[in-house]
Amino acid sequence: DKCSKDDEVLTKIWKIPLSMCVDSRPLVIDRGKEYVVIAGSQGGDLACVSASGKLLSRTIVTGKIEGDLSYLSSNSHSKMDSIIFVPSYISNNTAASDNGIIHALKLSESNTFMPLWTYTVNGEMKSRPTLCTFGDKSNCHRLLAASYNGSLSLLDAITGELLQLMDALGGAIHADPVLLKNGISNCQNVCASKDVIVASCSWKGKVTCLTITQAFMTKKWELDLWTPIYASPYVNHTDLFVILCGVDGSVRSLNCNNGVENWKTLTGNKPIFTTSVETCFDAITDTPMHTNTRQIVFGSNDGNLRCVDGFTGVMLWSISVNAPILSSPICILGKVLCATTAGSVLVFETLLLQTEGIKGLVEESSSKNSNQIGEEKVKSSSSKGLIRLDGEIFSSPSIKGNDVFIGCRDSCLYKLTFK
Repeated sequence: DKCSKDDEVLTKIWKIPLSMCVDSRPLVIDRGKEYVVIAGSQGGDLACVSASGKLLSRTIVTGKIEGDLSYLSSNSHSKMDSIIFVPSYISNNTAASDNGIIHALKLSESNTFMPLWTYTVNGEMKSRPTLCTFGDKSNCHRLLAASYNGSLSLLDAITGELLQLMDALGGAIHADPVLLKNGISNCQNVCASKDVIVASCSWKGKVTCLTITQAFMTKKWELDLWTPIYASPYVNHTDLFVILCGVDGSVRSLNCNNGVENWKTLTGNKPIFTTSVETCFDAITDTPMHTNTRQIVFGSNDGNLRCVDGFTGVMLWSISVNAPILSSPICILGKVLCATTAGSVLVFETLLLQTEGIKGLVEESSSKNSNQIGEEKVKSSSSKGLIRLDGEIFSSPSIKGNDVFIGCRDSCLYKLTFK
């Protein structure tokens, strides 16, 4: 099960079965000298797996797991205990029922799950719970949980106590609430307040910036984009702009401080469900690389991986992967990795995409605005690696070193390696 190219960029290492489709992004947690991977499925089961593929423990929570997981590391000297936050939902026809659930589970030193608390709310929960930490000793932890009833809950991450419930955010929320780092590289920085971006998937497409303190949430600014936003916002924490991709195929850059639009690009009428990423951002180190370019990459439901200029929104290149992209791409050491609903995982050389994409751009027609540049498909030779899994891929990948972890609709968690 190696990649189809001679350079063998991708290699399949192992797969672990779960009870149903694995659509959420696998969670990688450092555990001292090694790390573990936690994956959840639509069947509500959670698996904790070692890097070598050994199943360490398994548990089941109520509801379907579709949103991504998050975690809080222990403050103890051993640093081997963690709290895992799992969003789930129960499908039924009773709109007034409490069918969205956040499960908090302790992952013990022996890598077993222990229930701590649950929080229920009206409306399905399909987004990742967002962790906020306040205090110079990191002793004040808050959790933001978004729901399909259009509310955002501010919780005590340790006890599950509800501190504030905010609604009137524009309708159902599918995208992850994204915390601004305020120009500081550590997201758990010491400050009295933090800002978070929340986007709705209703027809209004309302985007709201909230200021979060230890006990309260207040609105800083809001803007209606008039297209549903399912893709989680991407924030550049240095220059403080946010990228939002819409169901109408639009891509926007907004100023995080005031919501003013920097630019807007229309890529076509096909939905964008994937979170965008900058090619200068390296997923291995979780840090931006120093570069004068700013290129925003995202996948579309029409089966194209696209890139726009982050300064202007001008289309730079587009490549067809012959199947819808619902999994968010990641950038690794000058390469872009993406996955498709055909079960393909592909790796592309960023520089080769830039070169061929610039050559292939068609001149703008007089009937189009400056950000609707026609595009020529990039040659398939720019692909540097390809591997096929045994089902559709909705899950976004996680990375640790040269290891890639991704869920699949064949009900399995996969580990791949790349070079």
